[in-house]
Amino acid sequence: MNLQLYQYYTRDEIIAVFDNPRPTEAEGWFLSSDRLIGLFAIGERSPDNHFCDSSRFHWHSRPNEAVPQPLQQFKSLNSGHLFIESPTRDRYAYVAQIQHVGMHGGGPGRSEAAMDITPRIPTDLLHTLGGLYMHPDGELAMNGPVAALRAAETPVQRFAAFKDFVEMWRGPLEPFHGLSELDLAKSPRPIPTILSRFSRWAVACHDVMHAGYLSMRKPDELTVNDDGYVAFCVECQWCGNYYLQQNSLKHADPEVFADECGDTRDGAGYHATGIGLSRFLWAYYIAFNVYGGPISYQVELKPEEYRELKDIVAPLPLLAEGSQSCRAIQAYHSEIGEGDEAAIFARDGVMGTLTKEKDSAQLLMLSKTQHAVDAFIALLHIDPSRLSDSA
Repeated sequence: MNLQLYQYYTRDEIIAVFDNPRPTEAEGWFLSSDRLIGLFAIGERSPDNHFCDSSRFHWHSRPNEAVPQPLQQFKSLNSGHLFIESPTRDRYAYVAQIQHVGMHGGGPGRSEAAMDITPRIPTDLLHTLGGLYMHPDGELAMNGPVAALRAAETPVQRFAAFKDFVEMWRGPLEPFHGLSELDLAKSPRPIPTILSRFSRWAVACHDVMHAGYLSMRKPDELTVNDDGYVAFCVECQWCGNYYLQQNSLKHADPEVFADECGDTRDGAGYHATGIGLSRFLWAYYIAFNVYGGPISYQVELKPEEYRELKDIVAPLPLLAEGSQSCRAIQAYHSEIGEGDEAAIFARDGVMGTLTKEKDSAQLLMLSKTQHAVDAFIALLHIDPSRLSDSA
């Protein structure tokens, strides 16, 4: 029996093909001679969905499991094969071959490993297997909250549009994801209105609180540093964070500041981004998720294309003009010039950023379907051969 990609097999059929593989130290991984087999169920949310994007699988262990030796020594194996269980029937889909195992290791009580797979798992298959939320109204559902953002005149209206946008993209949040009024009242310092609303809605939602390398801080984590600034969104290595001024915490929508490399080294100080929290949350969710979606591409733009594309994609009203706007999505970039700028866009199922630094420009885009990307780049008159994987 030859296994075919994207076909479904029972567990017994898979085991028979691989000649009774033996279990490894970690549940789900099996070894047959020099062939590794992974059998898993997935979910829509990180870490249960496991797919960083359509070309990578990220394994998360159960409590106190070690990284199995075959993953640690993958180069010595002949092949690796990945099967995902159907949520509706007792079958596994053969989704990919494992090409390479990259970073792996253990933390307090858990282990993980990242690996490249080929071919890319089709996003419609990922959705069928329970690993990708798709809005019932399809790709154009994005345009509703985007239109509400463009029409918004107040911070509260921008935040309401933001909530709709996030739940359109990732699926509805549950009541338990929010912080109660009683808990919020225990905060040792004032909480701006927009940050308060964000906490009451999503403070316990991992995939909203964390985007790429950046994470939003909970109200009880907001501390004032010696310079009178409060870090509310931090990079995982403290390299490029976002702050509010202590004396602005009673404001509804205070201006956001960016630092240089986390410690304001070389006297760089804090830079005003020109935007408040209600705009920053949009920038945070779109700009810092763009590298981590099921389908993500980048393309270098020709000098004459940058302005033309800004006209076509109609950037969202989120960033300030010029270098300040670039800093708002690249706080850790210490060489942002006066002429550098950035734009954020979202339409027709595609979202991402346009940036221009010195003499170069780049388009980054994220989508859940290849169809949406194909339609988007056709609108922009970009040759598909110019796209490269942004992962």
